[in-house]
Amino acid sequence: MKTLFSLLIATLVFLPVRLAFGQLIYEVAPNHSTGGFSVPIAGEITRVSGKFMDFQITISYDLDNIPQSSVTVVIQATSINTGIAGRDDHLLSPVFSMSRNTPP
Repeated sequence: MKTLFSLLIATLVFLPVRLAFGQLIYEVAPNHSTGGFSVPIAGEITRVSGKFMDFQITISYDLDNIPQSSVTVVIQATSINTGIAGRDDHLLSPVFSMSRNTPP
């Protein structure tokens, strides 16, 4: 637990921070972070992993009113990278909803 807490503090120290309306705003820098995933396939015998190259994460923390705190994540689905171009093209095809423009 102590290691996890230390990692969290170290992460927050290196995040760009700004103060807005009494809230601390942390913006996660994509060049220092990874938006990754891992999905089981073939009856869970193996896994496909990948990452999204274009994403934004903003953490808004209000110490005085914690319920007003929030985390906003925006991921550009078209920035998917599994390391296999053919798989990425297939994931972006109409077969998958990732390539469709759907409202939040």
